[in-house]
Amino acid sequence: MVVAGGTVGNREELASMAKRSEAVVAINGTFFNAYSNPPLPYGNIIKNGRIVHRGSVGTTCGFYVDGTAKFGHVEFRRLNDDLGDYGWEGIRTAVGAGPRLLTDGKISVDPAGEGFTSKKILNMCMARSAVGVKADGTVILVTTVASIENLAQVMKNLGAHNAMNLDGGASSGLWYKGKYITPPGRLLSNSLVFTSMP
Repeated sequence: MVVAGGTVGNREELASMAKRSEAVVAINGTFFNAYSNPPLPYGNIIKNGRIVHRGSVGTTCGFYVDGTAKFGHVEFRRLNDDLGDYGWEGIRTAVGAGPRLLTDGKISVDPAGEGFTSKKILNMCMARSAVGVKADGTVILVTTVASIENLAQVMKNLGAHNAMNLDGGASSGLWYKGKYITPPGRLLSNSLVFTSMP
């Protein structure tokens, strides 16, 4: 995870966060307060094995050092808590957003059950971003225009085993090898980036 300007509460271009991190690919991360200051994130953010922001709604997708992923709902109590207290020990980086799209290969969309109340999540068709992982560990990053239900079907069709929705609308952006595939329509609070293995 990369937070804009290096600290929670800032905005930055997705391309800038990607270049600063020497990323191969970058996608927008969790929802954030895009219309006023400070632009605080809404979901969980784990960076370098440490909780840097906590949220209470939706699903969190975390990655271990070896690249394997974990999906689930987790509510951290304090920023300085040990990840092991929540069953997330060993997670190196994570983003919380949601709702969950796929669980073990099956569509498992339940936004209201995850605490979402916005029509943008519940029933609108709009720009979306998603992260998913195939059964073999391959990560899938997607930007498209869809409803949440349709996005779940897209991720299933692409072979994802587990997947979740990320922030969308004007935040939806995907950057790959030095150029935008989908340029976001605004500066972002955070992003999920992937770098080359050393």
